[in-house]
Amino acid sequence: MSNIKLGLALAGGGSLGAYQVGVLKRLKEKGYHFDVVTGTSVGAINGCLVCMDDIDSLEKLWLEISPEKVMKDGVNLNKDFRIDFEDPNILSFLKNYAQNKGADITPFKELCKAHIFPKEILKSKIKFGTICVTVPLLQEVKVDMHTLDEDHILPFVHASSACFPVFPIEEIDNKKYVDGFYRNNLPIDFCFELGAEKIIAIDLGMFGLKPQNSFLMSLPNVEVIKPRCDLGSFMDFSHEIIVKNMKRGYNDAKKYLHELRGYKYSFEKSEDLEKYAALFIELLIKNINRNAKRTIEYLYNEVKDKNFPLSDNVSFLILALESLGESYELDDTIVYNHKDFFKLISKAAIKHESSPLSIFDSAKNKLSKMYQKLVNKDEEPSNFTRNDEILNIFYILAEVYKKDIKLLK
Repeated sequence: MSNIKLGLALAGGGSLGAYQVGVLKRLKEKGYHFDVVTGTSVGAINGCLVCMDDIDSLEKLWLEISPEKVMKDGVNLNKDFRIDFEDPNILSFLKNYAQNKGADITPFKELCKAHIFPKEILKSKIKFGTICVTVPLLQEVKVDMHTLDEDHILPFVHASSACFPVFPIEEIDNKKYVDGFYRNNLPIDFCFELGAEKIIAIDLGMFGLKPQNSFLMSLPNVEVIKPRCDLGSFMDFSHEIIVKNMKRGYNDAKKYLHELRGYKYSFEKSEDLEKYAALFIELLIKNINRNAKRTIEYLYNEVKDKNFPLSDNVSFLILALESLGESYELDDTIVYNHKDFFKLISKAAIKHESSPLSIFDSAKNKLSKMYQKLVNKDEEPSNFTRNDEILNIFYILAEVYKKDIKLLK
């Protein structure tokens, strides 16, 4: 890899940029070095610290972030945000918003200034580019940061991340700019233009949309790392969410490096995974009846819908485990042993069976009866009117793991 110029393309996505920090931390630990970095919006901010070769400061910056350090009289614009006109903080925020034609981000500029040093960026051997968009014509501008003087580095970083109308328009030398998100949110093309021959692109799945020029992500010399779950609001700067998204990025980087298995969830590469996976496949196809075929069809639909990399028996087992884990909303930031994961599913199934969180639309004790039948080696439960596929997956996995856990006490 030393003979190939390695590039890094970082997507925009506001507070979701914490995910990139987790990815970059693991890549740094594994000795990755980039010759070219391009970033849009928060990707430009994170790219600064990559160019400075200071991932520790990048992590520190994100751990310091809070609504108050992003916006004056900051409010957390997450999915639960509600405007309360009796809340003095909300009123102060709205007043500042109206005066500045966007939030007052002076605190955020000060935070960036404390961690990003233009002199170090200009001295760096890493080529660095950002994307911003002109106002009012909305034309894309590709900014080679090494062509700027020191005083223009931070202004163009802020121009790239001026996510108007939430943040105000950035004015530089009598020209107005807004967030590069509007034209090129994942600047793979610019990374190639600056000399990269192979690129690692870190997308953030902002708004669930594909970035512009997404076809570039399919090139053989472009490898994409992206979240497999919803990271939340792009303006949610709560510490808990920031830390969770950093963990998600770190775990996904380990999957990229083949250190973990999984899609949305993360699993240790234990020695017995192949044995359990083979048993799962054996039980799944042992009796190809109507229910079994429907279960296989369900799993393959999951593969297609999620673009799940189905490469071996283990990935098939993990797909089944994750289907159940999602049903009970298990924590996706933890690295699991596959046996412990199913144990948690079993506990959740018994706990929530009669609650609104249940994945089963059935009578109160149906799951417990299924367990009893399994333990007593009775016939497989039948006549489930809905969610048969999930139940069948559960039943087969219970057979796979029955020697490892006590299903009922």
